[in-house]
Amino acid sequence: MARTPEAHRQHLARSGSFSGPSSSPNGSFALGLGCANIADEDTGTFQYVRILLAGMSNMLFSIITAALAEAPDLVVAGQIGDDEDLSAQVSRTNADAVITQSDTPAAIDHFVPLLHRFPELKVVVIHSASNSGFVHQLRPYSARLPELSADVLQAVLRTPAPPRRPRR
Repeated sequence: MARTPEAHRQHLARSGSFSGPSSSPNGSFALGLGCANIADEDTGTFQYVRILLAGMSNMLFSIITAALAEAPDLVVAGQIGDDEDLSAQVSRTNADAVITQSDTPAAIDHFVPLLHRFPELKVVVIHSASNSGFVHQLRPYSARLPELSADVLQAVLRTPAPPRRPRR
């Protein structure tokens, strides 16, 4: 029997498959490795986008988790501080995306080694002093996010990377 994403989350919570707490009504904050592909009755295959939150203020953490809680397919896989090894945590949580905070969100140099190690990873960097940011990908691909809202953040995390242009 196929389950909806919400029914699957409730099953995991009851079965103890989540190694951490749920912080929202729909259970989208799951610390641990309990998320997986599930079948959705309406659309067929359903896949979670696993997100690692890194080096952000408590206030931004609260805003981001609230924005992500609105989308059942976007799951916070973990949170780390500035002093923790980002690459090791991406590997441990099997994250599809990282969201972090910076005074220089356009600076991709800091993330190049991470993007080379995890070529499919998206890194969303939110400006520390505004509601704008950048999304960085290996392709190389960086796009300015002029106004960050829950809808924009969710769309960026779901959107596949643009196709690579052939080299000339």
